[in-house]
Amino acid sequence: MKATVRFLVTALVLMLVALPLTASAATLNGTGQSTITDVQAKYAEGMTTPDVYSLEVSWGAMEFTCTRTGMKEWYPAEHKYVENTTYNWTANGNTVTVKNHSNRDVTVTFSYEKAAGYDSINGTFDVTTKTLEAGEVGNVDGAAGVTTTLTLSGSLASNVTTSTKVGTVKISVE
Repeated sequence: MKATVRFLVTALVLMLVALPLTASAATLNGTGQSTITDVQAKYAEGMTTPDVYSLEVSWGAMEFTCTRTGMKEWYPAEHKYVENTTYNWTANGNTVTVKNHSNRDVTVTFSYEKAAGYDSINGTFDVTTKTLEAGEVGNVDGAAGVTTTLTLSGSLASNVTTSTKVGTVKISVE
């Protein structure tokens, strides 16, 4: 009985193994005959796309004028002035624009760094961080971008009467 079961299992396994081999076989018995079979194909991606980073930065003039306004009142009994003044800043070209022509999204961050000796001047941006989407194929003019405006505050010494470097603007890209 065991031998019969073993024989039947072996025969079944051989039939199952041979079935795919004989499923595509054909026999031609003479001239003028033909046979066909399907040809199978599939696509496998083999190209790589390297990251390319390209950002267009447009700087404004970054020129500022600090004006002190208000009043200095003279106190004759003490022989001194008491100031009631404020500092106002006007800007010429205080914007920075960044456009992303990369094939990857980027995050740009804007910061102001004080120059040595000008610790009383602060710089802030209306947009400090922005993620810009990757460029679209064929749409150069539609590149994602951001424009931010630098505002200065604080005071500037009255003896600084010509344009002087008081700080720097830094753009970081991640």
